[in-house]
Amino acid sequence: MFRRKLASAFTLIEILIVIGIIALLAGAVLASISGQREKAQVNKVLAEMSARLQPMMICWSDGGNVSSPDDQGGGDICSLNSNYGKWAVLPSGFTNYVSNNNNSSNDWYVYTTGGGVKICCNSTTSQCGVINLGDRCNANEPTNF
Repeated sequence: MFRRKLASAFTLIEILIVIGIIALLAGAVLASISGQREKAQVNKVLAEMSARLQPMMICWSDGGNVSSPDDQGGGDICSLNSNYGKWAVLPSGFTNYVSNNNNSSNDWYVYTTGGGVKICCNSTTSQCGVINLGDRCNANEPTNF
């Protein structure tokens, strides 16, 4: 009299296979995102350090001395006053600034490491760039980026 309809359903194995595929895809996406996040952080620090070059040059031309950055940044760039700006505060994962400013000859360099690279700014190039961790960064090296 009453006919019962058979309901189609997924088996436990099929559900587990789908969950496994989703987990693999999620893992691949997360792995690619973490690499992009690290690159973005390196680019941010590079841009912030590059933005400090012009205030350094103006400080020297105004007769001031460029101050060495505090370990993690935040200190005044120029000895004359704070109007020249402050050193960028480094994000976590980056080492303290390393710098040398010979204010009499305007030979200088400043660098930090993080994200698997070294970000170097120097007087030879008057710019900042990304170099390998093992490469030297001083007032004369590298000569280009």
